[in-house]
Amino acid sequence: MKSEGNFSFAQSLLTNYYLESPENITATSYDSADIVHAKYPDAHTILENLTESGCAVLHSVDGTNLPKVKALKGKRFDFIVFNFPHIGQGIKDQERNIQANQAMLAQFFQSAISFLNPSGEIHVSLKDSYPYTAWNIKLLASRAEMSLRQRVPFLPEIMYPGYVHRRTIGFDDVLSSDANADLKRGPGIVDDHVVNCFTFCFWRTEMARKQATGKNKNGSNSTKRKNFDSNDDSSGDNDDSDKNSGNDSDQ
Repeated sequence: MKSEGNFSFAQSLLTNYYLESPENITATSYDSADIVHAKYPDAHTILENLTESGCAVLHSVDGTNLPKVKALKGKRFDFIVFNFPHIGQGIKDQERNIQANQAMLAQFFQSAISFLNPSGEIHVSLKDSYPYTAWNIKLLASRAEMSLRQRVPFLPEIMYPGYVHRRTIGFDDVLSSDANADLKRGPGIVDDHVVNCFTFCFWRTEMARKQATGKNKNGSNSTKRKNFDSNDDSSGDNDDSDKNSGNDSDQ
C-alpha cells in the first residue's frame, strides 16, 4: 500500500517490475480525486493507467487514521510506503514545523502497523538534510514498536524510472520543472551515485528480536526477507502484500 501525490510511484512499480497481480497494488492519496487532478496535471493519465491495469486507487485517505478507511477493512500488507511525507501547512517557525511533522509521522506509524502482515515493513523516504534529519524518525517508529531494519539510498532514476517527485502543495513551475529537482539538493555520494534521500525500512520490533535470537542460536538468519519485488514491489493485496505509497511531498 502506498500514499501518493501524482501517483507516479505506483506507475513506476507497475511499469518497471514484473507484477503477476497488479491488483495487489493499493495506491492512495490524502487529497480527494478532484484536488489531485487540480494540484497535479500529470495525474489524470497516470490514474487511468493504474485503474485500467487493475490497481486499487483510493482517495481521501488519511494515513494517520487508516482504520477509518472502509476500503481497507480486513486488509493486511507486506509493505506500506510513505514517500517524502510532509504536512504541507507552510509553518514558518522551524521548531513548530518539525514538531507538527513528528506528530503526523508518529500517528502514521501507530495507524499503519495494524495493517501489516506479521513480517511486513513500513518504508518511509526522507531527504538526508535538515529539518528532516531532526524529525528523529527512528524514535517515532519505536513508539509504535517498530525497529529500523535497514536504510537504503532512494535513487529514483535507477530504482523507480518514471517516478516524478511532487510537493504537497502541488505542481510548482520552478521546483517541479525537472522530474526530481527538489530531491537533488545538498548532494551526498554513495557508491558513485549522488544521494540526497534515503528510505528507512522498519519492521516490528518483535520480528527484529526473533531474528537476533535466531542468529545467536544458529549463527545465521532465522527469518527470510521477502523479495521486495515479489510483492508487487510496493504492495500486495489479497495475498495481503499491498503498499501504501507515500505522499510524495515535502512542502
